[in-house]
Amino acid sequence: VADSWRQRKLIIDTKKKAEEGDPDAMQCLGQWYDGGLHGLTQSEGLARKWLTKADSTRVSQAMRRVKEDSDLDAMNDLGMWYSEGDKGLDVNEKMAFKYFRMLADRNDARGMAQAGIRLADGVGTKEDINAGIGLTLRAADGKSTSDLGCYCMGIWYHEGMYGLCADESKAEHYLNKAVDGSCTFLHLGLEWEDEARERLDRIKKNQEKASSNSQAKQ
Repeated sequence: VADSWRQRKLIIDTKKKAEEGDPDAMQCLGQWYDGGLHGLTQSEGLARKWLTKADSTRVSQAMRRVKEDSDLDAMNDLGMWYSEGDKGLDVNEKMAFKYFRMLADRNDARGMAQAGIRLADGVGTKEDINAGIGLTLRAADGKSTSDLGCYCMGIWYHEGMYGLCADESKAEHYLNKAVDGSCTFLHLGLEWEDEARERLDRIKKNQEKASSNSQAKQ
């Protein structure tokens, strides 16, 4: 009986919060209806309704925080959601760049890295390689740092991309910084982190080979 009462109270409290505009409560209701949890009858329609409402509420709240408070996390969220087509938004790289650039203009390394990459590649904005490298470098070396910015600088130096001279020493420096956990913002995907480590292994083997060849010549 006690468990049944707690379950009913949980549902009542969660519905109240959802109706008051709490997206986390909306998300819970959507998941509960989807799985038929906590005594709720499974309903695909109600699940979709609450999950969709949770997404749209998060987007509108983030936009309001950007407009009213210049909220940095909200700028980053909107940039990511537009880039990935998340929270019910269509993929829109122009809008993603808009928010990442806004974030970069406030000296946030997440925005510098994301806007820098897009400027270098001409994604969502006109290509400007020099500006892209400059922003990404600030994301890697500034007061506020991004492991994504470090990763990109490491790759670009390793490959000699965007007019940079290939430089294994600089590549090693930035790739190490990308994976050592020292950056202010840790938002590098696991796949890219694995690639950074693989490249570091290759650089180390090249250094050992070069050292061995040098010793053999002496």
